Amino acid sequence: MASKILSAHTALVPGSDLWVLPQLTESYWTERINWYLNFQISRAESHKSKALSDLQIQEIHEFDLPHFEPQNNIPNALLIGSRDSLPNSQTIVLKFNQDIEVWLKDIQHIWSALGQPKIRIFAPKKIKAENISQIWTEEKLSIVESQSSRYV
Repeated sequence: MASKILSAHTALVPGSDLWVLPQLTESYWTERINWYLNFQISRAESHKSKALSDLQIQEIHEFDLPHFEPQNNIPNALLIGSRDSLPNSQTIVLKFNQDIEVWLKDIQHIWSALGQPKIRIFAPKKIKAENISQIWTEEKLSIVESQSSRYV
């Protein structure tokens, strides 16, 4: 069995544990799901991490304290626990940079790290579900096309 293409009417029904979306500017679905997630996506996009002050860095060195830099193996990825808000367990927002193969490769890396759950990919604007299913051949995949008519 190949991947399953879902209609707009079945896009938000249960069936996949992991949902993957492009950033807000690339999908109608991301905007809609952002609302269900209490705007966590839009808040995270505007969030800037604070850097340590010079005093803090000086004290780290002075007292020989361990200093840990957060590791982000997939930049521009946001993982949200969505069990209480949506019919899935986790939602990932992954920045789409107009290269579907790179985007899907990053998704596959995250998907593998999470134990390969059933996955639903919400396609970015101007990307057809068939393009995704030709690259990603896993059976655990369902795809929702972007509703480009909402942007016209």
